Amino acid sequence: MSDKELHLLQKIVMAEAEGEPYEGKVAVANVVLNRLRSANFPDTIYKVIYQKSQFSPVANGRMKRVVPNEDSIKAVNAALNGKKEVADDTYYFLSLTLADDLTVARSQKKVKTIGHHTFYK
Repeated sequence: MSDKELHLLQKIVMAEAEGEPYEGKVAVANVVLNRLRSANFPDTIYKVIYQKSQFSPVANGRMKRVVPNEDSIKAVNAALNGKKEVADDTYYFLSLTLADDLTVARSQKKVKTIGHHTFYK
């Protein structure tokens, strides 16, 4: 993974999970990495993160403004070193209180809730 992709992964974790527990940050990183390894999603960190309509911080511009904090960097490093908060077949998450589109909640199998995020297969 290039330094640029590592930084993108740290940014999406920060943008998606800034107010979430550490375990939730690791789980967000797990989801991105799970997608990267899946044949059903794009094959680079950049393409996974910027795939149309997948991550709200990309759509709303937050992704451009965030600077990863120590907790987000630590969570990404932990995920890259094998720490799992969600299984390898977990590809989605959302905050049920903030989400505009609940298609994932209705169509995918719930795996786990961490903080305000619910994770799905």
